Amino acid sequence: MADVQYWDDILTSEIDEIHQLMDEIPSMTDHDDKASAIGQAESKLKSASKTKKTLKMETRLVTETQTRKTYESRLTRLGEDLSHLKADLSALKQDFQRESLMDGGGDGDEFSPTTEDGQKAGDNMLGDANRLQDKTQESLDYTKQMVAESKDTGLSSLEELKRQRETLNRIDVETDRIDSALDVAEKLVKNFGKRMASDRFIQCFAVLNVLLLVGVILYAILSGKSLGGSSGEGAPENPIAPEQPPPPATRYLRSSPFPVAALLD
Repeated sequence: MADVQYWDDILTSEIDEIHQLMDEIPSMTDHDDKASAIGQAESKLKSASKTKKTLKMETRLVTETQTRKTYESRLTRLGEDLSHLKADLSALKQDFQRESLMDGGGDGDEFSPTTEDGQKAGDNMLGDANRLQDKTQESLDYTKQMVAESKDTGLSSLEELKRQRETLNRIDVETDRIDSALDVAEKLVKNFGKRMASDRFIQCFAVLNVLLLVGVILYAILSGKSLGGSSGEGAPENPIAPEQPPPPATRYLRSSPFPVAALLD
C-alpha cells in the first residue's frame, strides 16, 4: 500500500506542475520561451503518463477490496485530468503554430513573412499531423498485438485447465479402483483369519488327542498293564465260549485222609 501511495503522490505532483506551467504559457510574450514551455509541458505529460501506468499496476496488487476501489476511483480522476491537459496542450500548440505563421516583425523586407515561409510552416504542421497519426497507428497496432497475445495466453490457460481436469478425473477413477481393491483385500483377510482360527482349533484338538494317547500309553507302561488289561486276572468271561465240564469230584475214604484215586494208584 505504501508503493501505491508513493506513486499516487508523484502523479498528483506532476499534474499540478503541468497545470501551473500551462497556465503560464498564454501570458508569455517571447516566442522562444513559449516554445520551451510547451516542450517542457509535453515532456512532463509523457512522464505523467508513465507514472499513471505504474500506479495502475500497483493498484491492481492491493489485496483489500475497499482500498483498491478507492485508489481505482482516484486513478480514474487523475487520468481524466491528464486527458484534459493533453487536449489543452494540443490547443496551445495549435495557437502557437498559428502565431508563428502570422508573426512578422520589423519594417524590413527580410522580416516580413513570405509565401515560402507559410508553405514551409504548413508542411511542418502536416508533418507533425502525420507523425501523430503514425504514433496513433503504432499504438493501435501495439494494442492489437497485446490483445492477440492475451487471447493466446487465455487459450493456453484454457487448454491447461482442461488437461488438469482430465488428470483429476483419471485420479478419481484410479482412487475408486483402489478403494474397491482394498475392500476386496479386507474381506479376504477376514476370511483368511476365520480359516486360520478353525485350523488352529483342529490342530489343538489333534494335539490334545495325541497327548491323551501318549498319557494312556505311559500309564500302561508304568503300571505294568497292557492296554487291554492283564492276561489272567480280571478278564471277563467269553459269553460265546463253550462250557467246560466240571472237574471230577474227589472222593475220600472214611478212614483214610487220602483220596480213593491216590490209593488206587
